[in-house]
Amino acid sequence: HDLEHWEELARVVINDRYGDNVRWYFLGRAAEGFGLCDAARHYYEISKKLSDDFVTRCLGLACGGIKLPEALKERFDSVEAMQSNGECRSQP
Repeated sequence: HDLEHWEELARVVINDRYGDNVRWYFLGRAAEGFGLCDAARHYYEISKKLSDDFVTRCLGLACGGIKLPEALKERFDSVEAMQSNGECRSQP
């Protein structure tokens, strides 16, 4: 995540198969890093929803230093800026 290795991040999260909010956040970051704005927004929305449930939200060290749902506002704003600036890629 911090090194912006988006493909590796996505692969690790997908192979992890654990569906908590921080995993969906990381998928959103990977999609955002690839310029896939619609996918990023979708994954962030899932992360936001899962942040409301004790069972599906990360706690403590499991969050990898990410404070959710607080971090999502910045990410949604970033995706919106990318869209406004024409920086989003078309999705297949």
